[in-house]
Amino acid sequence: MSMGSGTKILLAELIMILVVLIVLWIVIVFIRSNAELRYLRDALRDADSAGERRYWRRQLRYRYLRLLPFVGPRNAERIYGFFFTAQETAERFIFVCGCTQTVRSSG
Repeated sequence: MSMGSGTKILLAELIMILVVLIVLWIVIVFIRSNAELRYLRDALRDADSAGERRYWRRQLRYRYLRLLPFVGPRNAERIYGFFFTAQETAERFIFVCGCTQTVRSSG
């Protein structure tokens, strides 16, 4: 069975429309993410206390993680804990004790 030229043209047009819609969706996602990230960076810059800076930095990191295709709302907290918790603990330890040596986590 061979396809007629009309069917091939229709199939090519449908594929092109699909590609255009996917590219448009990706552009919209990045524009929206960029606006949210800009808001979080501004809030981080304008934070008054260390606790507030920690909060906004955590929110910013969550947004960065959510840009990855395999990170969703359900598993973002676990992935965040895997990547950032040990680093933040080490940073707090260095700040509290005044150490300048590198602190390695055991986890």
